Amino acid sequence: MRNNLSVVLFISILFIGCEGKQEPIPSYIKINEADFVFNNPESTGIGGTNITDVWLYIDNQLAGLYQLPAVVAVAGEGNHEIRMASGIRISGVQSLQLAYPFHRQFNAGTLNLIGLDTLTITPEYEYGGGSVFAWKEDFESSLGSSMDTIFGSLADLEQVPVPDSPFYIQTLSGHARLTEELSYFKAATDDLYPIPITALPFYLELDYSCNQQFVVSILIKRFGDVTREQSVIFLNPTTNSSTPVWNKIYIEMTPFISGQVDAEGFGFSITANYDPSVEEGLIYFDNFKLIHN
Repeated sequence: MRNNLSVVLFISILFIGCEGKQEPIPSYIKINEADFVFNNPESTGIGGTNITDVWLYIDNQLAGLYQLPAVVAVAGEGNHEIRMASGIRISGVQSLQLAYPFHRQFNAGTLNLIGLDTLTITPEYEYGGGSVFAWKEDFESSLGSSMDTIFGSLADLEQVPVPDSPFYIQTLSGHARLTEELSYFKAATDDLYPIPITALPFYLELDYSCNQQFVVSILIKRFGDVTREQSVIFLNPTTNSSTPVWNKIYIEMTPFISGQVDAEGFGFSITANYDPSVEEGLIYFDNFKLIHN
């Protein structure tokens, strides 16, 4: 009898404790698609962006990684410091997410979260002040570009206007047109660029549109040696029509640069072979940027 009474008392206390415990009232943060501003386009150039995620920090603690747009439930109310790092996909690979090191974090400040209410934030990013642009090319100069076709290329590198293009393409874009007769295209940077290999990480940004595959490669010139070419990434079609569909990609270059201790300079090339599954291969590329710390 005494044991049964003890069990009853324990259960009663347990239920009283559960009823007395109050869960925090959640607040909500709605995060819109990110904006990007080019405060110093002479130094940074402009270009498209492909910010797919944010790394959300609340009171300097990582609250999570969220794909945009997002609605985030936050346990609790009151004033909280909120900031967000821009998230990109490394070299376009969906499973490789990264807080991009060359974007300044967005600081929303100290905001008052109210239980059951939704606070809407549109993060705005810009390039960080420590970003170094070792090479840029936007194909806007009337004097030509820093890239040219090399011996053996059957298709020309052209600077062409692109109808109905987004604002960041500006007036002109780099372009190659491939056919059965013009079946091979190869263009490379005219110069090689010295880069401090310890200034990692290294990323190559690029806006592009294509209805057939092309290859981006790095050129490596070592002291006392010939310039060698190494394929970096194969970029697949963004469209199956002649109407451009633009994509922005952040290509990780650190593995290709950081170990080259005897390198004199680096450059880049684009290569394409005509794909007979399309009537004509149309490749557009713009706003190249090689960035490091």
